[in-house]
Amino acid sequence: MKHSESLSVLVLDDEARLADEIGEYLESRGFTVHLADRPSRAFQIIHAQTVHIAMIDIKLPEYDGLTFLRKLRAEKSDIESIIMSGHGDMESVIEALRLGAFDYLRKPFSSMELEASISRVSRFLEAQQNYRRSVQKCIELQDRLYSRDELIGTSTVMQKIREEIARAAQFPDVAVLIHGESGTGKELVARQIHRLSSRASGDFVPGN
Repeated sequence: MKHSESLSVLVLDDEARLADEIGEYLESRGFTVHLADRPSRAFQIIHAQTVHIAMIDIKLPEYDGLTFLRKLRAEKSDIESIIMSGHGDMESVIEALRLGAFDYLRKPFSSMELEASISRVSRFLEAQQNYRRSVQKCIELQDRLYSRDELIGTSTVMQKIREEIARAAQFPDVAVLIHGESGTGKELVARQIHRLSSRASGDFVPGN
């Protein structure tokens, strides 16, 4: 499981033996694990620690797992959840998925089923993180583009050109073909791509 060493899992279940077994298994896979036997304790952990994944049993003291999930989604919507349920709880499972749970495990489940579920959530979190990084990189490139912009104009077409320039600058080793009539600004576009790329410190040599 990629990057499991950086992920933290909260296990909310009042069955101490099962919670311990889940915790030991996940720790052996490199996860940081927090155990809670009731919702109030779970929220204490969530408010004090970084939690990426919450494994939530449907049947709990204080209030049930669905109520906990609602509160969790309201307070910490970035925490992904896996619902744990018995055979007769399918209506609750469906409701949990409707409320935003990522996955569910039906008790009793095997270590292979546990690993498969955790892996699905981990891959999703990794993809989500990569997407956010890409968006941030595009924002930074566009900020650089506008701060050093030689292109004149704020029309929709010019904004589209700026976006294409920022995108091209992210891949300095890929050849970019710029075509157009003489005098339409091909060299200007090429200069902007060069300025925004990782090769900006090098010389720009125009050619025909």
